[in-house]
Amino acid sequence: MRRYATTVLVMAWFIGCGSPDEAQEADPGASENAASEAIAAALAIADEYVAGYYDQFPEEAYETGYPAPLERMGDHGPTAMEAWEAREDAWLARLRSIDSDLLEGSEAAVPYTFSLERLQASVARRVCRTQLWTVSPTWTGWQNFFPGVFAKQPVGTEDARSSSIARARDVSRYIDTEIENLRLGVQEGFTAPRSNVERVIDQLDALLFVPAEETPYYDPALRTEERAFATELAVVISDELLPAARRYRDFLADEYMVYHATLPLTPEDIHEAGLREMERIQGEMRDIGRRSFGTEDVQKLLLMVRADPAYSFQMPEAIVAFAQAAVDRAKAAMPDWFGVVPRAKVALKPYPDYMRVTGGGFYSAGAPDGSTPGTFEFGTHEPRNLNRGGGFEATTFHETYPGHHMQVNVGLEGSG
Repeated sequence: MRRYATTVLVMAWFIGCGSPDEAQEADPGASENAASEAIAAALAIADEYVAGYYDQFPEEAYETGYPAPLERMGDHGPTAMEAWEAREDAWLARLRSIDSDLLEGSEAAVPYTFSLERLQASVARRVCRTQLWTVSPTWTGWQNFFPGVFAKQPVGTEDARSSSIARARDVSRYIDTEIENLRLGVQEGFTAPRSNVERVIDQLDALLFVPAEETPYYDPALRTEERAFATELAVVISDELLPAARRYRDFLADEYMVYHATLPLTPEDIHEAGLREMERIQGEMRDIGRRSFGTEDVQKLLLMVRADPAYSFQMPEAIVAFAQAAVDRAKAAMPDWFGVVPRAKVALKPYPDYMRVTGGGFYSAGAPDGSTPGTFEFGTHEPRNLNRGGGFEATTFHETYPGHHMQVNVGLEGSG
């Protein structure tokens, strides 16, 4: 935050009202009152923004444990998103009207900065129109992150189970909205790459191949003894959720299978940007090669790492063990680097079969009361093609320690 806040305030008084002493004599409590009002306003806006965000996108709360609505998914349709953007604009205008210098060192400093930066970034991203072309085989695709939502869905009470049924039923509405968004995207020139579309179709084919009880959406039923609930959930999945998933799959295969760039870039622009990025990456690789392998030849380094069986996996179980060892090492090192380490545990979970071709991984938070751990999910498909010298270990650290598991649970436990 701004260390010069006090100096700026004193200078403002001097310029506008004479000397600092004269200003203080004129109204000694004005500055204190202004700061109190600014702090209260910043905290109120931050609270409104976070609550509003998870009300608009409740499906995202599984990552953080925020008490969002549990009976529905968000509405990403054009009308709902237009209303949401208007709310963002209003919050941003209110934040910008606050003199941030008045928040220096106060409890509102971090919430103010967080809300301001998030809102500014969201407004800046609008030009991308991502809701019109998001067809993703990674965790950003609904077919991949919705299982995480249902894995965290509470089922301990009758109301919670009713919410689970309602949310499962609402998935079909969400999927149909996604289809309409993609249709609108095609009309306006926003489309996803063919490679993404093909991989998503493969994922959906695998999902649609299994019965309702073997889909990840049935997970809530596996965590309760209420058989009537399990039966009803299976019926909703079979009769409503999976047919919607098939509509999405058929839409992609029959209507959407297109590929073209939508950015106003010339081929020369793209080529030059790629060359610059490759040079930066290869510079880092040469440093690693020199330090650890005795060569600065990038091609030789890659051949050495790829050819050596010591850097590949033989079985999916070896990937899980590798990830667990990385988590254990990272967790043991956390007290040396951080004053607060969360008590919450993190569980490792390979992707289900229908997501087997999904790369990378993602994290979802556990219950705030500690009854369920945080979860790092990742792919174990074709283990011989996953190299130990690649980015998987870095992804593991990013999602667990000192990454999202630390980030989310320090906040949850600190606010509990």
